[in-house]
Amino acid sequence: MAVEPASQPAVEIAIRDSFVLARLCLPPANPVGPALLDGLDAAADAVVRTGAGTLVICSAVEGFFAAGADIKHMRSLDPTGFAAYGMHMRRVYDRIESLSAVSIAASMIAGAKFKLIANSGHSAYFEQPAAFNQALLEFFAALA
Repeated sequence: MAVEPASQPAVEIAIRDSFVLARLCLPPANPVGPALLDGLDAAADAVVRTGAGTLVICSAVEGFFAAGADIKHMRSLDPTGFAAYGMHMRRVYDRIESLSAVSIAASMIAGAKFKLIANSGHSAYFEQPAAFNQALLEFFAALA
């Protein structure tokens, strides 16, 4: 069974004004084992507890995002343990899916900034044009 070092949490949780940030801290691949699932579950708790509205998931590795099943952990399980692991994973994923908004931010561009635009989904430029344009103006002003 894979065991993460106790000194570093699998998921660092930061509560912001309008969202909860969950940073996956098991580089390089962020294997989705029990510790990471528990961390994501705690992040979902924080969203509900604070009323933040959005969970943003990102990687602690700048410019790279990966998260997949913990193959080493899976290999260590008997059939009953494997079924329990699958149920744990499904419960946490279903819980995250039930949140009002979830974003996976990969920090794919060095120096990129995250801006949450409320009450928009896939097309913020169309759904909230004033807020979108303001965000662009702020971004460009910071470059000057």
